Amino acid sequence: MKMSDQQIEGKDVLVKMAKYCAYQDRCKKEVYTKLEALELDIVQQDIVIDYLIQEKYLDENRYIRSVVRGRFFYKNWGKIKITHYLKQREIDTTIIEEVIDREISKEVYYQKAYDLVATKWQRTKGDTDFEIRQKVLSALYLKGFDSSLILDVIDDFLQD
Repeated sequence: MKMSDQQIEGKDVLVKMAKYCAYQDRCKKEVYTKLEALELDIVQQDIVIDYLIQEKYLDENRYIRSVVRGRFFYKNWGKIKITHYLKQREIDTTIIEEVIDREISKEVYYQKAYDLVATKWQRTKGDTDFEIRQKVLSALYLKGFDSSLILDVIDDFLQD
């Protein structure tokens, strides 16, 4: 009797975690955190993780690609901020860099920075161009763009 209760409970966890991963791409760290909240021991957690990977509910590469595209194209994050976000989820830096380089071309990255500079420049108020320049630089830096790229883009923007 006890064994069947555990099997049913195990199936419930598998179904719950499959739904959790199907709703939105997840990384292993997020799934482990959720499994810990369900008070499963580490062996049970590993079994669930293996099942989710085997059944393609959990795919770290798909997760990384999804995060990179979503954060860049919709939230306007730069490569630095995206990299930090993924590192917090314990994803290997080399994989992060490979996916970012594959998903975001240099031309698209530069154009995104240029568009953000143009938008921010028009909306920013300041007494002098220097003040506006500093505010735009700060805003894009906080978005995760490299300061040297931002300065190049600002210079190009001001020349146009």
